Amino acid sequence: MSLETVRLVASRELRERMRSRATRIVTVLMPLLVVVLIAIPALVQAPASPTRRGLVGGPAQAVGADVRGAAKAAGLDVRIVQVPSRAAAVKDLTRGRIDAALILRGTTAVAIVRGSVGYFRTETLDPQLGAALQATLNAAHEQQVLIGAGVPMPTLRAAFTPVRLAVQTLKPPPKDQMARDVAALAAALLLYVTLALYGNAVVAGVAQEKTSRTAEVLVSAVRATDLLVGKVLGIGIFGFGQMAITIAAGLLANAVFQHTVIPGTIWVLLPSVLLWFVIGYAFYAFAFAVGGTLVGRQEDVQNVAMPFVLPLMAGFMLTYLLIAEPTNPVLRILSFLPPLAPILMPARLAIGSVPAWDPWLAALLTLAAIYGEVRLAARIYAPALVRGGGRLSWRAALALRRR
Repeated sequence: MSLETVRLVASRELRERMRSRATRIVTVLMPLLVVVLIAIPALVQAPASPTRRGLVGGPAQAVGADVRGAAKAAGLDVRIVQVPSRAAAVKDLTRGRIDAALILRGTTAVAIVRGSVGYFRTETLDPQLGAALQATLNAAHEQQVLIGAGVPMPTLRAAFTPVRLAVQTLKPPPKDQMARDVAALAAALLLYVTLALYGNAVVAGVAQEKTSRTAEVLVSAVRATDLLVGKVLGIGIFGFGQMAITIAAGLLANAVFQHTVIPGTIWVLLPSVLLWFVIGYAFYAFAFAVGGTLVGRQEDVQNVAMPFVLPLMAGFMLTYLLIAEPTNPVLRILSFLPPLAPILMPARLAIGSVPAWDPWLAALLTLAAIYGEVRLAARIYAPALVRGGGRLSWRAALALRRR
């Protein structure tokens, strides 16, 4: 293999990509899309306002402190409003001054809400608040009954003092676990899209050279192996640059809008995403390149590329299971397999708690697969590239290699 020839072919591919209008548009749109996805939630998210609950009449207002305590225990921000009568409560509900009203009559409590608001939203009593409110009213009623029966107040206070329940977790999750899960999904999505995008660019470029008969001229001037490696390298360098720009845009947008908490694994995740893009691209690009030599016409490109896109899609879908069960042994084993490792291993690194040798083993297995793949591709590439006629099958391409 001639390094100078590989460099010339890679430079040619880079120039073609940079001259392409579609490529320039994608280079701008990918970082812009990442910035928009980070910016929109931060811009449209309205600050949470307290829920206003109206207590109608003396009996309901007497348990106001208990209602406030029940709401706080349920994790809700509730503001208590004193309302003199049911008619006033209805008027306040209609005008939006309160969100719900509570009326207490003996052993009966009624919560009034507005009902349907718009086509897709219904104003109802919060289930958590409803349960806490029910427990509060039950306790207040029991106290009144016991007081009426002559039970001493100290005994009542002791009986109704709540038992504090403390929860101890043997292995508490990291405080930034949600951010880690989001980062894992984002890394998997980015790698899935970019590997499929640049893999399709490789297969389309090879198919275009074959169907236009340009390949015959190129193969007569340079070795097929140099042509193969140069094409893969040139498109890969361009893709790596686009990936770096996209990641930098996402970090800057996150710093500006401060929408999400950056996970503690980010400084391990960023280099691993770029590294696994290089490894994953090398693994898939040579397969895509050989697939491009099988086409008989340009319309066959998608059919040839689909078998290589499916493992990428499967890796992205398995990321959801990985987030739900990060210690699943089956998913751990799958993350070592070369077709899935470029997506699953960075996702595992984002989530955290990955044994130190797992990424190295997955990388070594994938590099070994790339070595065997390159040797096989170099033997198939030249004879399949210059063969005319209809679409080749993989069996026919392997037969050409044996000849």
